[in-house]
Amino acid sequence: MADKGTLFIDEINNMPMSVQPKLLRVLQEREIERIGGNKDISVDVRVIAATNEDLQELIYENRFREDLYYRLNVIEIEVPTLRARLEDIEDLVTEKIKELNIELGADVERATAPAVNFLKKYNWPGNVRQLHNVVERAMNFSKGKELTKEDFQVAMTGTCAVGEKTKTKMIQSGRSSIEEARNNAEKQLIEDTLKMCGNNKTKTAECLDIARPLLYQKMKRLGIKT
Repeated sequence: MADKGTLFIDEINNMPMSVQPKLLRVLQEREIERIGGNKDISVDVRVIAATNEDLQELIYENRFREDLYYRLNVIEIEVPTLRARLEDIEDLVTEKIKELNIELGADVERATAPAVNFLKKYNWPGNVRQLHNVVERAMNFSKGKELTKEDFQVAMTGTCAVGEKTKTKMIQSGRSSIEEARNNAEKQLIEDTLKMCGNNKTKTAECLDIARPLLYQKMKRLGIKT
């Protein structure tokens, strides 16, 4: 129970309309009733709610209660999307690496400067959660103590911005070795990007943020023909 503490409700915009009156009652009466119980219990709790949609628009669409909105909206803090604060990416990656080193028993020291610059060029529709996921995947592919641009390119297999368009594919897991999985993922990324760029090698290299000679080397090594 969060009595005398703080309760964080993430993505409250997804809370069903049938549940919203119950939360409103808790906020108004400062009382709850345990499942299966028949006695009201007083609680003293601070509620922090997060949303990734405009709640006022949801009110207009009859998807969120107006009275609950005003009960919650005592202090509003707007957090910009990750693509609006790209300067935070390096710090976010560094902190996630530290966290994953403990969780995974890894020994990664940092992401290289080219890797960070590569991440700053992506628009991050999934915000910080997506960035954290990409860092974890990159650490699983990395061979050294630094996460390189190539590690992130493989981790983001099939994700490459071309103008305003993005394309995403998931890495398929199997029994192959990490090296084989890495090569397969890299090959898929290059093939997908070539297709999106109409087999234009110059545009493909720009999209992948690598030099054109390096693209040719990778295509030869991976057996990619156009």
